[in-house]
Amino acid sequence: MNDEAARRVRDKRADQAAGVQTDPSARWRSRVLVATAALAALALLAGCGGGAAKTRTIDLVTNDSFRFSPAEIRVKAGERITVQLRNPGVLAHDFVTRGQATDAKIEVAAGQTASGAFSVAAKPGRYEFICAQPGHEQAGMKGTIIVE
Repeated sequence: MNDEAARRVRDKRADQAAGVQTDPSARWRSRVLVATAALAALALLAGCGGGAAKTRTIDLVTNDSFRFSPAEIRVKAGERITVQLRNPGVLAHDFVTRGQATDAKIEVAAGQTASGAFSVAAKPGRYEFICAQPGHEQAGMKGTIIVE
């Protein structure tokens, strides 16, 4: 018997004495079972979002021609979003929602960026957002949140 064969025999006897399963098919089944359990756990975590709700960021630009870009935002009912409001102009602007689960107001100074998070309405529909600075809404600075 060569050294390698002798080592395998010794290892097999030691495993048997310790109560370790030495059947190759049993080891294979064990590995498959562990791999399957790991994949099932990953699928479960992916299905529930890993336990943490994700907040989507929406970039919104204001300008001194009294418009939001984009003027229409599409979201899912009850979704939590962060609006990042960028103001490259020389006038102060803001973003104010109406009819949301929690109405939001984000103010941004000239040449600055500001952000805020809120949950959109749980009921599908069309909801307005405006700039509440004096005269801005009347000048047409408004947009629509479409909740699907």
